[in-house]
Amino acid sequence: MDWHPTYPPFAKYTPPIEISTIAFGTGAPASTAGLLPNPYDQRLRDQLGIIYTVHWAAPPGGPWAQKLLADIAAGTLADIIPMYVSTASGGFVGPEVLASMINRGAVEEIRGIFEATATTLTKQKKTYPDGVIWNPLWRGDRLYGLAWTNGPAYNSDSVGWIRQDLLDKVGMKAPETLDELTEVLRALKKSKLTAFGIAANQDLISWKNSLDPIFGAFGAIPGIWRRWSGGDQLEYGSIQPGVKEALKVLRSWYAEGLIDPDYYTYGPGPSWQQVAQGRVGVFFGPWWIAGGLYAPGGTLSEHPDWRFANFPAAEGSQRATGAGKSVPGHGDGLPQRARSEED
Repeated sequence: MDWHPTYPPFAKYTPPIEISTIAFGTGAPASTAGLLPNPYDQRLRDQLGIIYTVHWAAPPGGPWAQKLLADIAAGTLADIIPMYVSTASGGFVGPEVLASMINRGAVEEIRGIFEATATTLTKQKKTYPDGVIWNPLWRGDRLYGLAWTNGPAYNSDSVGWIRQDLLDKVGMKAPETLDELTEVLRALKKSKLTAFGIAANQDLISWKNSLDPIFGAFGAIPGIWRRWSGGDQLEYGSIQPGVKEALKVLRSWYAEGLIDPDYYTYGPGPSWQQVAQGRVGVFFGPWWIAGGLYAPGGTLSEHPDWRFANFPAAEGSQRATGAGKSVPGHGDGLPQRARSEED
């Protein structure tokens, strides 16, 4: 790492400005001790005249929610609050917290500031103002945060992954229908090549080891509001008839031992051990999971004879396919407080 690069010219705040933020979720310590200063922080001070301070810190599973609520009640919120962080189980929280803060009047309305200062390229890249990543931040014509997303396809749409080396050993092709997927899972378990068939975790619809394509095979995804019947009314996905049919399939897989009986104890992140330890041969996960498979030090570094391949979402009896989208976007909010015109 080059800690002494040559910088382009920057506009620098004089005198320096101080901005407070919070640290919580994956990688966050139990306290703010030792977080600052650091090389990155020092660069911001030296090059931009921005001094960051950490209002408070909370590790995964820590009392971040209580601290946020206490700040809201006391009017002591940090200047910038990130709204997309890891939980103890390996999942994520954020949009619902930001929505709650907006509805409580704790977040600054910034439409005028953003439109006046953001470049044309920034607005274009962020699909402002009509892109779906902005939906959680609009309240009528008022904007309450800066939207961002992690990457293409909203970053976490489910793709089917299968151990091709195991598929070859049982003499089967990649499944294209739900019935074919069931037969593959049975073959893997019967041959004792894997302890179970498919990976799962306590969040059936998730960002890793998700089972949303199974529900999609019956034309419904739990937890999603949309016009499922094709009419004008929004309907809740969890109460659609297809969800019950998908649950019947998952119940049969569980009864046959094709799903780890302890699946409900795993969060999305920790559930990866089912794959890494070779206990399953099939999982659904994002496209970028390939980085964890093929990167130096990744799963395949320890198992060079393993080969993974992708397969399409399973087609159900109604010839439907589908997958649950991950949250389309995230937002960083600025707390509501008295501001001068210079702010």
